[in-house]
Amino acid sequence: MREVLTRNGYYLPRSKVCCSVEYMWKVLNGEVFCLRYEDVRIRPCPSSPSLEYLLEEVQEAVLRKEGSTLGNFKKHRPDKEFLLTVLSSLSPEHQIFTKSYTAPPRSSKTGPPLKLKNFDSLFSGLPPPT
Repeated sequence: MREVLTRNGYYLPRSKVCCSVEYMWKVLNGEVFCLRYEDVRIRPCPSSPSLEYLLEEVQEAVLRKEGSTLGNFKKHRPDKEFLLTVLSSLSPEHQIFTKSYTAPPRSSKTGPPLKLKNFDSLFSGLPPPT
């Protein structure tokens, strides 16, 4: 079933757990929204927010643009790449795709930040390192 939907242009989550046969039937019946490959527009998001935040933002974008829902992913969630692709396709001007966006800090066990020279203003307008 997954192959049939993909061959017909549906952009499905990679995870087979969240992309069940039941979910695919809902896509075919128009009960849930599913992005089409022809509508995919990828924007860079070097500092991606949490999966929970992304899922919330994608569901809001789908409701706003399509008047539908992406589906119920309470148990098994799609991966970040899928959610970022859907969000960038539906809301390319979303704040997480701006140059200055930085995700809220997470607890980290890394060393001190790396200091680099600002050649050709490459780092101008970027948020401070986290």
